[in-house]
Amino acid sequence: TTVTAAILVNYDGTGNIVQILDNGVTRYTLADNGNIIQTASTTGYAYVLNQAGTNGSLLEVQDEGVSRFTINDLGVTNLIASSTAGAALTIRQDETGDILNLFDGATEVLAVLDGGNVGIGTTTPYWNLQIASSTKTQFALSDMSASANLKHWLFSSMGGSLYISTSSDAYAT
Repeated sequence: TTVTAAILVNYDGTGNIVQILDNGVTRYTLADNGNIIQTASTTGYAYVLNQAGTNGSLLEVQDEGVSRFTINDLGVTNLIASSTAGAALTIRQDETGDILNLFDGATEVLAVLDGGNVGIGTTTPYWNLQIASSTKTQFALSDMSASANLKHWLFSSMGGSLYISTSSDAYAT
Protein backbone atom coordinates (compact mmCIF):
# COMPACT_ATOMS: atom_id res chain seq x y z
CA THR A 1 0.00 0.00 0.00
CA THR A 2 1.32 3.42 -0.93
CA VAL A 3 0.63 6.31 1.45
CA THR A 4 0.09 9.65 -0.26
CA ALA A 5 0.13 12.98 1.55
CA ALA A 6 -3.01 15.10 1.35
CA ILE A 7 -0.83 18.18 0.90
CA LEU A 8 2.76 18.06 -0.24
CA VAL A 9 4.91 21.19 -0.36
CA ASN A 10 8.31 20.81 -1.94
CA TYR A 11 10.02 24.16 -1.55
CA ASP A 12 13.53 24.71 -2.88
CA GLY A 13 14.38 28.28 -2.02
CA THR A 14 14.92 30.72 0.80
CA GLY A 15 12.38 32.30 3.12
CA ASN A 16 9.33 30.80 4.79
CA ILE A 17 7.75 27.69 3.32
CA VAL A 18 4.16 28.25 4.50
CA GLN A 19 2.41 31.14 6.24
CA ILE A 20 -1.16 31.10 7.54
CA LEU A 21 -2.77 34.51 7.82
CA ASP A 22 -5.93 35.78 9.45
CA ASN A 23 -7.24 38.97 7.85
CA GLY A 24 -3.75 39.79 6.61
CA VAL A 25 -2.05 39.08 9.97
CA THR A 26 0.43 36.17 10.07
CA ARG A 27 -0.64 33.61 12.68
CA TYR A 28 1.51 30.54 11.83
CA THR A 29 4.74 30.16 9.89
CA LEU A 30 6.59 27.07 8.71
CA ALA A 31 10.10 28.46 8.29
CA ASP A 32 12.66 27.06 5.86
CA ASN A 33 14.73 25.70 8.79
CA GLY A 34 11.81 23.49 9.92
CA ASN A 35 10.62 25.69 12.79
CA ILE A 36 6.88 26.08 13.32
CA ILE A 37 6.11 29.49 14.77
CA GLN A 38 2.83 30.82 16.11
CA THR A 39 2.94 34.58 15.92
CA ALA A 40 1.81 36.41 19.06
CA SER A 41 -1.86 37.28 18.87
CA THR A 42 -3.73 39.83 20.93
CA THR A 43 -3.21 37.59 23.96
CA GLY A 44 0.58 37.90 23.58
CA TYR A 45 1.16 34.14 23.72
CA ALA A 46 3.27 32.31 21.16
CA TYR A 47 5.14 29.08 20.76
CA VAL A 48 8.01 27.94 18.61
CA LEU A 49 8.53 24.29 17.68
CA ASN A 50 12.13 23.95 16.57
CA GLN A 51 13.74 21.32 14.45
CA ALA A 52 16.20 19.35 16.63
CA GLY A 53 19.54 21.10 16.82
CA THR A 54 18.38 24.39 15.27
CA ASN A 55 19.04 26.48 18.37
CA GLY A 56 19.11 23.80 21.06
CA SER A 57 15.37 23.85 21.78
CA LEU A 58 12.75 21.35 20.66
CA LEU A 59 9.92 23.39 22.18
CA GLU A 60 9.90 27.00 23.25
CA VAL A 61 6.97 28.96 24.67
CA GLN A 62 7.25 32.72 24.43
CA ASP A 63 5.31 35.64 25.85
CA GLU A 64 5.62 38.61 23.50
CA GLY A 65 8.93 37.32 22.17
CA VAL A 66 10.43 36.50 25.60
CA SER A 67 11.26 32.83 26.25
CA ARG A 68 9.27 31.48 29.21
CA PHE A 69 9.51 27.69 28.85
CA THR A 70 11.87 25.51 26.81
CA ILE A 71 12.65 21.85 26.31
CA ASN A 72 16.06 21.52 24.71
CA ASP A 73 17.30 18.73 22.46
CA LEU A 74 18.87 16.95 25.47
CA GLY A 75 15.50 16.82 27.25
CA VAL A 76 16.37 19.56 29.76
CA THR A 77 13.37 21.71 30.66
CA ASN A 78 13.68 25.37 31.64
CA LEU A 79 10.92 27.45 33.19
CA ILE A 80 11.57 31.18 33.25
CA ALA A 81 9.09 33.36 35.13
CA SER A 82 9.30 37.04 35.84
CA SER A 83 5.79 37.63 37.11
CA THR A 84 5.36 39.10 40.56
CA ALA A 85 1.62 38.50 40.40
CA GLY A 86 1.56 34.74 40.92
CA ALA A 87 3.41 31.45 41.20
CA ALA A 88 6.11 30.64 38.66
CA LEU A 89 4.89 27.06 38.48
CA THR A 90 1.59 25.52 39.50
CA ILE A 91 0.98 21.78 39.31
CA ARG A 92 -2.65 20.72 39.58
CA GLN A 93 -3.78 17.11 39.79
CA ASP A 94 -7.54 16.65 39.39
CA GLU A 95 -7.52 12.85 39.42
CA THR A 96 -6.18 10.23 41.84
CA GLY A 97 -2.62 9.75 40.55
CA ASP A 98 0.53 11.14 42.19
CA ILE A 99 0.91 14.91 41.96
CA LEU A 100 4.68 14.91 41.36
CA ASN A 101 7.46 12.35 40.99
CA LEU A 102 11.14 13.34 40.67
CA PHE A 103 13.72 10.83 39.47
CA ASP A 104 17.51 10.57 39.53
CA GLY A 105 17.97 8.31 36.53
CA ALA A 106 15.56 5.43 37.11
CA THR A 107 15.38 5.96 40.90
CA GLU A 108 12.45 7.92 42.29
CA VAL A 109 13.85 10.33 44.90
CA LEU A 110 10.81 12.46 45.73
CA ALA A 111 7.09 11.76 45.57
CA VAL A 112 4.10 13.99 46.25
CA LEU A 113 1.07 11.75 46.46
CA ASP A 114 -2.57 12.51 45.82
CA GLY A 115 -3.69 14.02 49.12
CA GLY A 116 -0.39 15.86 49.66
CA ASN A 117 1.89 13.40 51.52
CA VAL A 118 5.53 14.00 50.54
CA GLY A 119 8.13 11.26 50.44
CA ILE A 120 11.88 11.71 50.17
CA GLY A 121 13.57 8.37 49.68
CA THR A 122 10.19 6.60 49.71
CA THR A 123 7.49 6.34 47.07
CA THR A 124 4.74 5.62 49.61
CA PRO A 125 4.85 8.25 52.37
CA TYR A 126 2.34 7.58 55.15
CA TRP A 127 2.74 10.98 56.88
CA ASN A 128 2.69 14.59 55.62
CA LEU A 129 6.50 14.40 55.27
CA GLN A 130 8.35 11.11 55.41
CA ILE A 131 12.12 10.89 54.87
CA ALA A 132 13.58 7.41 54.42
CA SER A 133 17.22 6.35 54.24
CA SER A 134 19.24 3.48 55.62
CA THR A 135 22.59 5.17 54.98
CA LYS A 136 22.20 8.92 55.64
CA THR A 137 20.98 11.33 58.26
CA GLN A 138 17.27 11.63 57.59
CA PHE A 139 16.81 15.26 58.60
CA ALA A 140 19.02 18.29 59.21
CA LEU A 141 17.87 21.55 60.74
CA SER A 142 20.20 24.51 60.20
CA ASP A 143 20.10 27.83 62.06
CA MET A 144 22.36 30.11 60.04
CA SER A 145 22.28 32.81 62.74
CA ALA A 146 23.91 30.50 65.34
CA SER A 147 27.62 30.61 66.19
CA ALA A 148 30.26 28.73 64.21
CA ASN A 149 29.92 24.93 64.39
CA LEU A 150 26.61 25.21 66.29
CA LYS A 151 24.28 25.72 63.34
CA HIS A 152 23.37 22.20 62.24
CA TRP A 153 21.21 19.72 64.15
CA LEU A 154 20.98 16.22 62.67
CA PHE A 155 18.20 13.71 63.27
CA SER A 156 18.42 10.07 62.27
CA SER A 157 16.94 6.72 63.13
CA MET A 158 19.13 3.63 63.03
CA GLY A 159 18.29 0.19 64.30
CA GLY A 160 15.13 1.48 65.98
CA SER A 161 16.92 4.21 67.95
CA LEU A 162 16.58 7.97 67.43
CA TYR A 163 19.80 9.96 67.31
CA ILE A 164 20.14 13.74 67.62
CA SER A 165 23.52 15.28 66.99
CA THR A 166 25.26 18.39 65.71
CA SER A 167 27.62 18.88 62.81
CA SER A 168 30.49 21.29 62.16
CA ASP A 169 30.02 23.94 59.52
CA ALA A 170 32.64 22.29 57.33
CA TYR A 171 30.83 18.93 57.32
CA ALA A 172 27.43 20.50 56.66
CA THR A 173 28.38 22.21 53.40
